[in-house]
Amino acid sequence: MNPEQTEKGYLLIGTYTENEIGKGSKGIYIYRCDYRHGTFDYQGVAPAKNPSYITLDRRQENLYAVSETAAPSSVCSFPFDCGAGTAGEPQVTPNDGADPCNIVVSPDGRFLVTADYSSGGLSVFPVRDDGSPGAERQLFNFTGSGPVGDRQDGSHIHCARYCRCGRYLFVTDLGADSIYRFDVLAGVEDHIDFDTKRVFRVKAGSGPRHFVFDRDGKYMYLINELSASVMAFSYENGEIQEIQHLTANPDGGDGGDIKLSPDGNYLYASVRETAVNGIAVYRRDAGTGLLEFVYYQPCVLHPRNIEFSPGGRFLFVTGMKEGKVQVFSYDPADGRLRDTGRKIDVPNPTCLVFTE
Repeated sequence: MNPEQTEKGYLLIGTYTENEIGKGSKGIYIYRCDYRHGTFDYQGVAPAKNPSYITLDRRQENLYAVSETAAPSSVCSFPFDCGAGTAGEPQVTPNDGADPCNIVVSPDGRFLVTADYSSGGLSVFPVRDDGSPGAERQLFNFTGSGPVGDRQDGSHIHCARYCRCGRYLFVTDLGADSIYRFDVLAGVEDHIDFDTKRVFRVKAGSGPRHFVFDRDGKYMYLINELSASVMAFSYENGEIQEIQHLTANPDGGDGGDIKLSPDGNYLYASVRETAVNGIAVYRRDAGTGLLEFVYYQPCVLHPRNIEFSPGGRFLFVTGMKEGKVQVFSYDPADGRLRDTGRKIDVPNPTCLVFTE
């Protein structure tokens, strides 16, 4: 890879354009970034409706976004020029689920999967040869509930991720305090075998939200939204087992996002809706997978998403209710984040994606 490509690239920012949080956003904002210094310049915007979660395919030729609206919602795809940092005309495909809040591309690039929050389902779309999503092929709705009032009145699917080997898809159900696992099919029209559902329960009232696997595929880490807690699991052959449960913020709040540092030595979990919005920092033992709390870093209001820039020098944080993306430098010696003083003004930022 050209060294220039690893030192400079583009930051794509998903937003809410119209909902109860506020208006003023036009869609997906694009910034030219210098990954050595954590600086940025406005490039343009790709118009879209409530693109609250976005992702790129592996070749960085197609940009995908959910349109988080009530059913029927949609999935949007844009041809993306990674060299110029521009998005082409969108292709909009109907989604029968309500309020999709997460989208992931299958490891082979042949399918898209959305987590449909309000309807409590998963939607699966084939990817056409031109990179655009075809008509919805599979839809699976879950049923369940939990003890936390209207926030767990039914299943609320929040996140879908493939394990490192790609054989299984894992899914969080915030409403039913559950993590689901499904077999991924190969060489057939359908992508997910919903008959293989395996259920892993977490503590009632936790509200599992986002999760990550470590780079060796031996451990999984989960942020719970309702309890603002972090859980560590061992992973082997599609099975997870809880090994640790920690409070991210003793003052409560809602868990937001969770990320491992690029070197795998530290874990970061964001907390919102509390007196001091911030990021809990943990030291990670790569051998045992266990975490040790280091400190709590205050940050912008409502840190919905956090993401390391390529090269790992900086952590970017979306302050959804502040209308800013905050930039921290990362110190690999102790895992500490240091505020650079730089912020990007973006209405209702919700999701960050970098090109490499």
